[in-house]
Amino acid sequence: DKTSFILSARRTYLDVLARPLIKANQRIQQDNGNADPGNSTDGGYFFYDLNAKVNHKISDKHRLYLSHYMGDDKAYLQSTSSFNNATESGTEEFNSELKWGNIISALRWNHMVTNKIFMNTTLRYSKYDFLIGADNTAANTTNGVTTNDGFSFAYTSGIEDWSGKIDFDYMLNPNHLIKCGVGYIYHTFTPGVN
Repeated sequence: DKTSFILSARRTYLDVLARPLIKANQRIQQDNGNADPGNSTDGGYFFYDLNAKVNHKISDKHRLYLSHYMGDDKAYLQSTSSFNNATESGTEEFNSELKWGNIISALRWNHMVTNKIFMNTTLRYSKYDFLIGADNTAANTTNGVTTNDGFSFAYTSGIEDWSGKIDFDYMLNPNHLIKCGVGYIYHTFTPGVN
């Protein structure tokens, strides 16, 4: 009768379920002569999240609450191609991704100072991240001479917050409630970085 908790997690499996269909389609295209046997493509989308909360009764006048959420979404594409003839051969790989995610955590201490005064002290953290990126690498061999090329690109954006607050509820009488408190928040904005 002092501690309770809840924990939940989930993930979509659209990317895992679609992978055999993508591979089967590639084989059909190759068998029909519509695609080069050296080419392959993989891609997908998924998200996951995790929720957790713990409540603990320290005593009749003190309670502690901890909560946490985190989740990510990701879409990705990967492709490989290769060729080979009498004088020239080469391979090329391309990867791209789009992802975003959140983290939110809070720790709260509830203290009953008297029968009419309640105090809450809360510490919080939150973060949001966004990324879109791609990279490409290629290797070509002509008459025994190999050249390598590559490029990559990434754009990120995010917000991160740390905060704390103390607030009081004073129940003057059944018809009147006085609320007061103080809080502080530290924001870090990263509007866009290439």
